[in-house]
Amino acid sequence: MCSRSSRANTIPPLPQDDVGVAHTAKDKAGLLARHFASKMCMPDPDKPPPILPQSIKDKLQQITSEAEVRSTLTKLDKRKAVGLDNINSHLLSQ
Repeated sequence: MCSRSSRANTIPPLPQDDVGVAHTAKDKAGLLARHFASKMCMPDPDKPPPILPQSIKDKLQQITSEAEVRSTLTKLDKRKAVGLDNINSHLLSQ
């Protein structure tokens, strides 16, 4: 397990916009937060989403059979780590 001090130094100093360099964890976190927030802006939040072509809609609405699900689950790599759902692939493949 990492100690707190070793985790604090895993991100190298980051250059800021003509202001200098972010050295502290707080400055780095603020810089990264501003960077990612600027990337997540929607230019027109009231604009409706794009219309999908009918061929894509049909694919998205296809019913998956139980046999397809079973086949996919049995092919899972049991050596992989759990995902965001915290379900082990070994459990899913049984």
